[in-house]
Amino acid sequence: MSSLEPAAVPDTPPERALEGRLEDLPLCDILQILQVSGKTGGLFLTHGDGRSAVVLFRNGRMMQVTGAANYQPLGERLEQRGVITRPQLDEASAYMASFPGMRLGDALVEKGALTRGHVEAEVRAMMADTVQSLMSWTEGQFEFRVGVLWPGADAPSPSDFLLEEGVEPQRIIVDLAERQNADDTAPLVCRAPKTQEEQAEEEVQALLLSLNEKSTPEGADAADPDAFRAARKFLSLSEELFSVQGRGEMGLVLLRYASELYSDGALVHCQPAGFKVLGQFGSPLVWGADAYGPAKTVFAKEEVPVLEMVRTSQRPYAGLVRRTPEGALVPASKGASGVVAALMIPMTVLGAVTLILVCRTAVAGAPDARALVALARQVALAFENLTLRDMAQRRDPKTGAPARPR
Repeated sequence: MSSLEPAAVPDTPPERALEGRLEDLPLCDILQILQVSGKTGGLFLTHGDGRSAVVLFRNGRMMQVTGAANYQPLGERLEQRGVITRPQLDEASAYMASFPGMRLGDALVEKGALTRGHVEAEVRAMMADTVQSLMSWTEGQFEFRVGVLWPGADAPSPSDFLLEEGVEPQRIIVDLAERQNADDTAPLVCRAPKTQEEQAEEEVQALLLSLNEKSTPEGADAADPDAFRAARKFLSLSEELFSVQGRGEMGLVLLRYASELYSDGALVHCQPAGFKVLGQFGSPLVWGADAYGPAKTVFAKEEVPVLEMVRTSQRPYAGLVRRTPEGALVPASKGASGVVAALMIPMTVLGAVTLILVCRTAVAGAPDARALVALARQVALAFENLTLRDMAQRRDPKTGAPARPR
């Protein structure tokens, strides 16, 4: 979400960089022109029957799309789709009232109803749906006004939804084309909804495919919008790691990025008798009718065999997990019931796995996990450097040899 506020309406008319008829230049072409030219401003559309819509751009990326005919408030959409409940929406709305200027998405995140990744995925879906409906406008007028970041008093409130990084029009256009192609080729039969097990297995296959790709975040193809966005995010977080001082701050950077990709995650410390949760979002280790309370933060080895497996093998685990009737978290095979997809990344310091990043329930529309794996390894390397520095500073006063790590 963004801190962008409505821009003041200038006294003089804003510069018009592009205008004409939709009959001559389709909306698809207009959006791509504005992306390539990196424009900032508002694209105002007027249909022949009087309907109007606005697409706001910043540096060639779409920040907000509003259309009078199909606009649906974010809260209403989330409730209608069963993503949040009415009490959660009411609580977030009441919370917003205490903080003038706060956006609904931020309120839902701060009240724990959704993760930031969930909110942004919903906003991207809203924008795609609106763009799809605007693509059907084959007649009317368009006008792009440079520098306009607020469409006026008649448009929906910007506090409803606004993306921090925006969305590349090309990404939405490609997604819509793929969706249309799937609709055109799909058999005309009613498909049964996927089971939890089928969804988890598909998620694992996608995760394994992304992790097996040879390309890294640093070498991502600039022609792939998702890969480019993941690479840019990775570089940004890598730079942030250089500015933080302590291990706790580094752990928070890692968890913050993980929360953009997964609904549930935790940074777990490996101890002689088991594992301790240092920080988490959601509930990655406890869910459903469980033998453990949600506030449990210390687990014996026999309670989480899958974590012990990752610790001893020193290799990431990307696969299915399930909870036994006794509540133990164990690896699961394809076809088992009650499974979820999980990613567990060991973080090795001085040859031993001291931390494990645990994530489950991928956020819809999030980029692949390669950047997260790379960032976890970079954090582990930073921890190792800090440990070596501490050892050098704590020398045995009798022998002068470095002290053993704590």
